[in-house]
Amino acid sequence: MRERVTVLHAGAVTDLIRRGLAPVLLEAEDIELSAVPGHSVALASGILDGSLEGDVYISADARTNALLSTSGGGGLVSWFVVFARNAIVLAYSTSGPLAPLFDRVKRGEMPWHEAVRTPGIKVARNDPNLDPLGYYTVLVCSLAEEHYGLPGLRREVLGDDMNPDQVGRVSLTGLADGSIDAMFLYRSAAIGKPYEMIDLPDAINLSDAALASTYAQVHFVTRDGHDFRGTPISFSATVLASAHDHVAAVRFVDFLVAPAGQAMVEAFHFIPSPILLGGSPGSLPRELAGRVQGTYRGW
Repeated sequence: MRERVTVLHAGAVTDLIRRGLAPVLLEAEDIELSAVPGHSVALASGILDGSLEGDVYISADARTNALLSTSGGGGLVSWFVVFARNAIVLAYSTSGPLAPLFDRVKRGEMPWHEAVRTPGIKVARNDPNLDPLGYYTVLVCSLAEEHYGLPGLRREVLGDDMNPDQVGRVSLTGLADGSIDAMFLYRSAAIGKPYEMIDLPDAINLSDAALASTYAQVHFVTRDGHDFRGTPISFSATVLASAHDHVAAVRFVDFLVAPAGQAMVEAFHFIPSPILLGGSPGSLPRELAGRVQGTYRGW
């Protein structure tokens, strides 16, 4: 009998789920995935207020599981597993008027932070109160101030945290057609797309677990008071306590963290990570116990 699992997930894993995991799970496990994308913080809020229902929650920041834990979310999440990492890159349009300038950056002829301070540049980003990529963008620019010795760089590049000329205007189509000049994106979202990307130094791109203490020197506080310090980007998955089909949901997460699922994660350009357990070890389904390779310490 076919089982159905509803996955509430960060938009960054949409291709991984719909093009990668869904067809394989349907054929191999007879599990049909219903994918509901969104911003990780906003998804957590929807789960809390009952406007969203699902079986699995996948976040682009493992720390958002705390919003659904016993202390803040009534015990909807008691455990989670980190299954991938990522890096922030600077993506730019090859069709826009500033493409030649960014091409110079890509060739190493000028620094990226000079290009993004060009008068009239159109930069787009997501709401940092709702989306990890939104606050990762703020954190990257904050880290860049110290890394390059450029006080005020964050404000020069982004303006106010909720700058209406940038926030809410994200459009990958716009980046491709040149109506948007540049965006900070996950590396996995920029590879093989109709726009170019510029790699940022590990010291600011939130990709390196060894630099956790460096990243933690900056932070962003949402309008709801959630304090997100800089941290290595960690994508996580959990089964919600309110899941309609707990058994099938666990099977989905097990496939995701198993070798076949991890090979697919890497094929969709995510950075491999040890499978790390967060939350209560005693709550982890026994089916997943053999997959765990360490403890997540980013809370």
